[in-house]
Amino acid sequence: LLHLPYRDKLVTGSKEGEVCIWEASPLSSTLIPRVLLTAADKSPIVSLAVTTYDFKPCVVSVSSSGGVALSSLQDGQCLGTTRPGLVKCSPVYSCILPDQRYLVLAGRESDVEVLDLYTRKIVLRMDSHESWIRSLATHRSIVSTDEERTPKTRSFLYSITSRNILRVWTVPSTKKGGSSFSSVSLWMEFDVLLEDVIVIDTSASGNLLLVVSPTEAKIFHIDDGAHLLASIKTPSCSPTTTTPSPIVSSTTTTTTPSITSGKFLDEGKLLLSTDESFGHVFSYPTEWDTQPQSYFQEMYNNREHE
Repeated sequence: LLHLPYRDKLVTGSKEGEVCIWEASPLSSTLIPRVLLTAADKSPIVSLAVTTYDFKPCVVSVSSSGGVALSSLQDGQCLGTTRPGLVKCSPVYSCILPDQRYLVLAGRESDVEVLDLYTRKIVLRMDSHESWIRSLATHRSIVSTDEERTPKTRSFLYSITSRNILRVWTVPSTKKGGSSFSSVSLWMEFDVLLEDVIVIDTSASGNLLLVVSPTEAKIFHIDDGAHLLASIKTPSCSPTTTTPSPIVSSTTTTTTPSITSGKFLDEGKLLLSTDESFGHVFSYPTEWDTQPQSYFQEMYNNREHE
C-alpha cells in the first residue's frame, strides 16, 4: 500500500500481481478505483514506490519473483518492465533515491541491490550486511556550496538488519544531479537497541530518523553520530521524554497495542499505527526539523553539563 497525499491517490498491490490506483473522493470519505494494472507475471506485489520517469509521475511495483514494472500514475500506461528474477535479494522493501532514477531493493537476503530504472539493470550489489534487511530509507542533504553558490548535495541511504544494526551509507551526487555509485561508502553503523524493527523513516528535512518496533519508537538525530532525541514506548503510554507528546489519538484502550507502522508527517508531527487499526499522531519540537547542525550540538553540550 502506498499513499500519495499530495495527489489524493492510493496505490495498492495484490497477491495476484495486480496494482490498483485509487482516487479519494473530495466529497466523501470513499476511494474510487481508477486504474487496474495486470501483468503476465502473476507473482504477489511486495513493494511499491513512486518516482518520475520520462517527466511523468509513475508507480514502481516490485514482485516477489524479482521483477520490476513502471507504470504511469495518471493512466496506467506501462513505461517499462524487467524480467522476473532480475532482483536476487528476495525483495520485500524498496525506496527511490532522491535523484529519482535509482531504486534500492532489499529483503530476505543480506544483499542490497540498486536498479537503474532507465537502463533497467542492476548497477550495484551491496553485500556488507550480516543478516537480512528489515527496512530502507533515504534522503538528500546539502553538504556545501561552490564559488557560484551552487549547492553540492549528497544522498544518504539507511538500512537496518534483522539483528537491529542500522547502517548509514553515503551516495555522492554527480554534476548532473545523479548518483555516483562508484564511491558508495559506509558512513556509520550502530545498534538501535530495539527488537524486531518494523520500519525506518526520515523527516523531510533529513535531520531526523524514526525507528519503529512493535513496542517502541525512537527518534534519532544523525550527524557525526547517532543521538537519541526521544522514545515512545507505545501510543497508549506516555513518552519517556517530555516530547514528543500525543496531540491526537483515535481511541482509548486498556490493553497495550503493538505498533505496526510509523512515519513522519508535516514538520513537528509523526504518525504511529497499531494492530488495533488505530492511528496516533505525536508532536515534537519543530526546531528539530528546521534548525542547522549547530543547534543540535549546543543541545548536546547542554545535556552534558546537566
